Amino acid sequence: MTSNAPAGWYDDGGGRTRYWDGAAWTDRFVDDPGQASVATAAEAPAKAGSPMLGLIGLGLAVVALVGVALPWMLVELIGGVLLIAAFAVTIVAFSRRGPRWPAIAAIIVCVAAVVVAAVMFVIGFMAGYAGAVSG
Repeated sequence: MTSNAPAGWYDDGGGRTRYWDGAAWTDRFVDDPGQASVATAAEAPAKAGSPMLGLIGLGLAVVALVGVALPWMLVELIGGVLLIAAFAVTIVAFSRRGPRWPAIAAIIVCVAAVVVAAVMFVIGFMAGYAGAVSG
């Protein structure tokens, strides 16, 4: 701002509307110009989100990993469905604010589950093929 600008609410260039007192920026700002209350920098609420969604994705990924690793077809199918759900929840969790470590861990477990599922599929296919050839 230039020093000849009158006091008032202006965009401070950082995405917030801030109060210019005519000589300098104050610590009073609003994130949304339509916001009714004015917060100071010390009163600004923390914008960090909860890691809960990432933890849910991580839990789903672990259960899916166990499911796809077991040799029963129905359990593998349920594990595959849970794996898809884990991927979806994890992507949403990763895109939100807050701690990302649960989402990153869930992505790693999901990738491991995909590898295990592929190996189990190949083993099952080869066992079926061997049974068909020898029978």
